[in-house]
Order: sequence, then structure tokens, then C-alpha cells
Amino acid sequence: MRIGQIKRRGNQTGAALLIVLVVVLALGILVSLIMDRNRADIQPWVLERNQTQALYLAESGIAFQLYLERYSDSADPTFTPKKDSSDSTSPSSFKSPFR
Repeated sequence: MRIGQIKRRGNQTGAALLIVLVVVLALGILVSLIMDRNRADIQPWVLERNQTQALYLAESGIAFQLYLERYSDSADPTFTPKKDSSDSTSPSSFKSPFR
């Protein structure tokens, strides 16, 4: 046999390539099934995280609105603390029973 020539073995030409492709395909299917199964385990944690974020966001929005109501005056949009006035008929001196 000369250098550069390949000795062929009858009907087995390309059999190794076919076996490698089948093994790679099987491993790909196995990995995708494992990933899909693990994703189902993560979903409840994602839902819990999203609900917690929504709760904190709602509570901070309520706290910010209460802050604005306490320190804002419709005539003064700078949100500085209110000054106590001796005039009890003005709307800004009205004390809410809910505070």
C-alpha cells in the first residue's frame, strides 16, 4: 500500500459518521429534556419573586402618595413641609382624622 492511499473496509464507509450523528442527536434530546424539567422547577420561584416585587412596589407607591399628601400644598408645587397657620377656616389647616 502506498502513502496517501486509504484502505477501505467493504460496506463500512461512513458508518462512524452515522454513529456519531446518532449519539450527538441523542445527547441533544437528553439535554433539552433535562433543561425543560429544570425550568418547571424554577417557575414557582419566579412567580414568588414577581409577587414580592409587586407588593413592594405597591407599598412604596402608597407611602409616596401619603408623603405627597402630607407635604404638598396645591398653591406650592415644591412639596415643602406645610407651615401651621392660625386661620382654622383655610383648607390647608384641615386635619384628617385618618392620620
